[in-house]
Amino acid sequence: MVKTINARTERKKLHDAENRRDILRAAESLILRRGFGRLTMDGLGREAQFSKATLYKYFSSKTEVVVSIFAAFFDRIGDRFNEIAHQDLDASTRLKRIIHSALEVHQDSRNISQALLLDEAFMKKVGLFLAAAGQASSAEDRKLNRLLHSRVQQISKLIGEFLAEGVKAGEFRPMDIPLAASFLGAAINGFGHQKPWLLTKRSIAQETEFIHDLFLHGLARPGEPKKGEQR
Repeated sequence: MVKTINARTERKKLHDAENRRDILRAAESLILRRGFGRLTMDGLGREAQFSKATLYKYFSSKTEVVVSIFAAFFDRIGDRFNEIAHQDLDASTRLKRIIHSALEVHQDSRNISQALLLDEAFMKKVGLFLAAAGQASSAEDRKLNRLLHSRVQQISKLIGEFLAEGVKAGEFRPMDIPLAASFLGAAINGFGHQKPWLLTKRSIAQETEFIHDLFLHGLARPGEPKKGEQR
């Protein structure tokens, strides 16, 4: 009897997860065609072929839908990082793979990211939403702010763990791990979000090599003394 209940519960979880994915895919399709400002729950229900009651079972508003799109983006990066964590690699190779995998996820999500970043209604909403952390706001905005913040923190934590392992193994020098993780994450996100405005296009492999080399070796010439140091 217990096994039957557990199996039924597991099937329901899988069913709900698939429904959520279907709704998010439908939302991305609508945003790409019409923009965030014209996204409505009624229109989303029709696009996803769900009744309004079923739609609201999974998402309470279009803001929650869009936040969930970003949360799913970070979840995909986290899944890739966890796969790399179980591979037997030296610290430098592991670092290169996490950079490459994060850039790949950015590439896969490029269309929806660009559509949202170029959408005036969405950017206005983001400004209000991000301010919710320190200002009085709706309960929903506070909840969704925490959701997104937790995903960002989790990715930063995973990057920090990779770096800390490299320091422990003696492959990386001691560093401020949280600050280094934030810096590396910012570099990856910068490449991911700035592509539409870059004058010279680079492949993911080229971007990976550049970020990896700059992060490991900095800007100084190998073997050259710093200004003021004795040769």
